[in-house]
Amino acid sequence: LYIIDVSQSVEHDHPNALAFLKKDIENVNLYFGQKGVGVMSLRELYDFITTDALGEGGTDGYLARIQSDVEQRQNDLSGAQGEKKSKSITKQEIEETVFRNTEGPRLLHDIT
Repeated sequence: LYIIDVSQSVEHDHPNALAFLKKDIENVNLYFGQKGVGVMSLRELYDFITTDALGEGGTDGYLARIQSDVEQRQNDLSGAQGEKKSKSITKQEIEETVFRNTEGPRLLHDIT
């Protein structure tokens, strides 16, 4: 799947490029999540987009590992009951919120 959002694109050295990227990822995840599609976390997708070193197996290996993680999270949430389920959701929401609001490098060039 390739999504090109040229109308809102900015140069990689724009001061808010990474904040815009995080917001775009959040919007894509929200859209597909509402359609019932298992999605990467904000951090997982951000790392996939911005990281050259994806580990063993390169792109295919990284995506296979992430797919397994996404499926496990879905199974954990669907199998959880009552309080345990709300804690799982809360933990993931907290992690997403912290990453979304964390200041990182200001420019894509600062990522190595």
